Amino acid sequence: MYEFEHISESVTLVDNTSESPEESFETYKVAGTKRKKGILSCGRVYVAILHVMILLLIGLLLNHGFIDSNRSSAQLERSWSPVQDFVEYQESTKHATDPGHNSVYSGPPSEEQEDAWDRLIMPAYLNVSRDELTRAGESFENVIELVGGGYIVSLAVYHELHCLDRYYPNLTETQNQFLKGHLDHCLEVLRMSIMCQGNTVLNSYKWDTEAIDKPMTTSNSRSVCVKWSSIEDWSYDKKVSYSPPVKWPSQNQAQ
Repeated sequence: MYEFEHISESVTLVDNTSESPEESFETYKVAGTKRKKGILSCGRVYVAILHVMILLLIGLLLNHGFIDSNRSSAQLERSWSPVQDFVEYQESTKHATDPGHNSVYSGPPSEEQEDAWDRLIMPAYLNVSRDELTRAGESFENVIELVGGGYIVSLAVYHELHCLDRYYPNLTETQNQFLKGHLDHCLEVLRMSIMCQGNTVLNSYKWDTEAIDKPMTTSNSRSVCVKWSSIEDWSYDKKVSYSPPVKWPSQNQAQ
């Protein structure tokens, strides 16, 4: 009897709570939903922070060259040049595929050929200002300064063309020895330029109708080329002579 009364009192105490079972369940659902929303919010913030950290890490790796970004030419940056805003471009379908056809720049040496080359590389030496040389990223250590002001430079394309002007008659033995070393230098200049530009248009091959066992190069490909006159016109405006008056090191030190 005592045990039953004790149990009854316990049951009675539970039944006298302030909430019904239904109300308790609703309260649990609301609290559970709030906890769930809080967990989801924290999860979203964590994921966002993680993405930002990954992007920053990738940026640092790319910037320091640890990842090969395989960037296109449009994403890379070459040195500034004072002519770059004046250069125009055009499509070209010209190809030197006929070994029997010579332009005025090729073939056996002649006065006409020599004159053509002289005209082509005439504006080889140019005068640029200190600001232009600075913007191009060139060093001023032992730089050659012109007497009338400015600095002597040349566009790389004229240096490369000069390397093709290869006819030097009536050389002395000393001049001939110098020329051999100079020609090696020119071959290296041209090799580096050709590999840098990396012309990717296709050349196909056809059978020579006169010598059927010798394939000939042919191409219908289009290239995007500089409009040469746009470079040449700009260069003539900046041109100085082949032997311009320059300040020698002693003159620069005296100033």
